[in-house]
Amino acid sequence: MNLIPLLPQSSGHRSVPCGMRRRAGRVFVLAWLCGGSVLAQTPAPSPEPAPVRAQPASLPVERVVLSNAGVGFFQHAGTVRGDSAIELSFTPDQLNDVLKSLVVEDAAGAGVPGVTYAGQEPLERLLASFAIDLSAQPSLRELLSQLRGAELRVVLEGSEMLVGRVLGTELRPQSQGDAVVDAAWVTIAGAGGIRSVELNLIRSFELVDPALQRELERALDALAQARSTQKRPLRIRFPGAAERRVTVGYVVEAPVWKTSYRLLLPRDGAGKGAAALQAWAIVENTTEQDWENVELALVSGRPLAFIEDLYEPQYVQRPVHRPQRFTAIGPQAYEAGFESEAKEAAAESSPRRSLAMAPAPMMAPATAPSAPALAERGAPDFAASVRSAAEGRQLGTSFQYSVRGVHVARHGSAMLPVVAAGIEATPVSIYDAAVLVRHPLRGARLVNTTGGHLPAGPLTVLEGDTYAGDATIDELPPGGERLLSFAVDLDVTVQRRDPGTETTLVGARIERGVLQLQQKRVRRTVLALRNEASVARQLWLGHPVAPGWELAPDTPAPRERTEAQVRFVLDLPAGASREFTVEEGRTDWESVRIGILDERTILGWAGNGQLPQAVRDALSKVAELRREVVTAERAVQETQRPIAEITAEQERIRANLQTLQRGTPLHERLVAKLNSQETELENHGKTLTKARERLARAQSALESHLAGLTIE
Repeated sequence: MNLIPLLPQSSGHRSVPCGMRRRAGRVFVLAWLCGGSVLAQTPAPSPEPAPVRAQPASLPVERVVLSNAGVGFFQHAGTVRGDSAIELSFTPDQLNDVLKSLVVEDAAGAGVPGVTYAGQEPLERLLASFAIDLSAQPSLRELLSQLRGAELRVVLEGSEMLVGRVLGTELRPQSQGDAVVDAAWVTIAGAGGIRSVELNLIRSFELVDPALQRELERALDALAQARSTQKRPLRIRFPGAAERRVTVGYVVEAPVWKTSYRLLLPRDGAGKGAAALQAWAIVENTTEQDWENVELALVSGRPLAFIEDLYEPQYVQRPVHRPQRFTAIGPQAYEAGFESEAKEAAAESSPRRSLAMAPAPMMAPATAPSAPALAERGAPDFAASVRSAAEGRQLGTSFQYSVRGVHVARHGSAMLPVVAAGIEATPVSIYDAAVLVRHPLRGARLVNTTGGHLPAGPLTVLEGDTYAGDATIDELPPGGERLLSFAVDLDVTVQRRDPGTETTLVGARIERGVLQLQQKRVRRTVLALRNEASVARQLWLGHPVAPGWELAPDTPAPRERTEAQVRFVLDLPAGASREFTVEEGRTDWESVRIGILDERTILGWAGNGQLPQAVRDALSKVAELRREVVTAERAVQETQRPIAEITAEQERIRANLQTLQRGTPLHERLVAKLNSQETELENHGKTLTKARERLARAQSALESHLAGLTIE
């Protein structure tokens, strides 16, 4: 086998390196898709053979691997004779994936010298390379500006012919009604002299120079090709002499394969495990080739896949250097550099080894249970009529179903049975108040006993030969368990009662003047259940989980927990009624700063018999200190009141004195009153000072007491 480096070709096409290694055997590429080997590559030069014409027939599709990442691995294989070449066609978008993933195998050839394909120049760069640049969508005036010096044959209004070279274009103002607009003119130098023509008078023109006309046509062709979605050929050469098998594989975008299920339950809804599961894979062939006798692999994992633009050429933007010939060069400042010691480590050369994955064990096609377990006499047996066409095996973190002999026409679709097996299913009723308050849902508890991985998908439920409802299942690994629901269980009714929340004070302490209260909250949810069916029900009750709340010891232990709820399981006999209570509790601490409370509130807490006696005594002491502060504040306020009254009275007297003549009896009387009030103000001021000092002492005593107050 040869994995050959794809060397540049002399045909004008671009080449893609693929790597080369000579080894007998089969090549498996992309371990996540094919489950095979990861190959090391040892480059080896090979002589350039003579050009070979491509064979008319391309290699047929032999193997297709579809994944849930939106890509597929396509493997073409066939026999070639002598020096041969094949061509594959891809759209420009597909070529990015092909250039990233293409692998080539020639089991007995002389080495693949290269792969060539039609390149694609960036449109803007390609248009700018022509003598007539159409990249900026030029107007007629701009187009004629580019044609300066070119000879034109111009047809004007009235069929006047004008032949000459373009000197240039310009805009001239001209009146148009009440407005002034710019009109475009072109100046042409011909045999009759130089003439300016308004562009509106030109009906047509043609380029006299054939080379320039070809450049214009090439630019127009480039624009048309850029809009084209036609496929581009990719050519692979296989030099050699003998008849041999060659293989080409690549990854391109492909539709995600989907899964739909059929769950076949017994008609009476009883009997654990007496069920069958059918899984159908839905695939689409969006390629241009028929899949004839193809090996199809369906991978249920999620490999990482991305697109990188490898098809369009990329260029590095280089700076433009403009020499400063007449500009003085100023002083330059350079940062100091650090000394470094160059160290070279000799790389040990060792041959690269092929790392082969051990093949995973194959899962034999499973069969459904026998007919009597699922259908009555005379009813169709859906389970026994479908057999799995797939083999399953584990590939690391992914699971793969392989189907051989698949036939799907191009642009066609198909449904393939990949699972047909008995499965453990327990009929249940599932209650979730967030979904439906009055009734639970009919459903089943599935245990994946099929031996394979079940991808997510829709599921149709049949009871006997009757449609029962639809459901969905999430990814279900082998041995995994899932609940699913497919109908409303009208035979079971639920009445939900929520008495509310009870709060009880269970403890208290004081820490540095902060009263911390420990409160226990209890809430109960009561469910009144009634089963009016003729058979018993296994009822799964989902109860929402709230942060901080825990189930009380008297509440039965739940069967399982999820991130959003706990689930209880209880049996409800036929025709029976019962109540089920879920009690939850939580303990919270509430902090209250005692210093901001008034005396009445502090005394209220001090009289609460639920608090410890030490806390109550401490609160009583705080209440006394708060009372002293309040008394001192009241004394300050009582002293400030007469001072404010006297101050207001003095302002009135001073206003009257300004209107009276000095020496008059009234003037002398008001002056005497002012003197008397000043004496009173002095006395009240002394009293206010003492009151404020008392208030400061009371506040300081309260704050000091609270700062050191700690009662455990």
